[in-house]
Amino acid sequence: MKEEEFIQHLKSDTNPFRTPDGYFEGFTARMMDRIHQEGLTTQQTTAKRVEMSPWRKWVRYSAAAVVAGVCVAAGTYLYVNRDSSQLYATSDQTTIVLTDEELDEALNYEMTCGLVNNHQIEYYLTEAY
Repeated sequence: MKEEEFIQHLKSDTNPFRTPDGYFEGFTARMMDRIHQEGLTTQQTTAKRVEMSPWRKWVRYSAAAVVAGVCVAAGTYLYVNRDSSQLYATSDQTTIVLTDEELDEALNYEMTCGLVNNHQIEYYLTEAY
C-alpha cells in the first residue's frame, strides 16, 4: 500500500519533502553555536610570498630584449632599404621595377594613345575614391 501512496504522491503537484516542525526557529543561533564549537570561525592567515628566482627573471628579460632587438633590426632594415623612386609592377610571372622616369614615360604613353581618357581620370580622381 505504501508504494501506491508514493506513486499517487508523485503524480500530485505537492512537494513530497518536508522539514520538521520548528526546524528554522532558532536556526541561526544553533548554527553559530556549532561554528564556535568546531572552531570554524574566521581566521586570519598570511599569504605565502613567492618571489621569482633570479634565473627566471634573467630568462624573461633576455626574451624581451631579443624581441625588442628583432623589432629594431627589422625596422632599421626596412627604413634603410626603402626607395620611393621605384615602383614595382607585377604580372603573373615577372616583376618589373620602374623608376620615376620610366613611370612618367609609361603614363604619358597611355595618355597619348587614348587608352585612358580625361573622363576616366576625372571619375577616378573624384568619385571612385
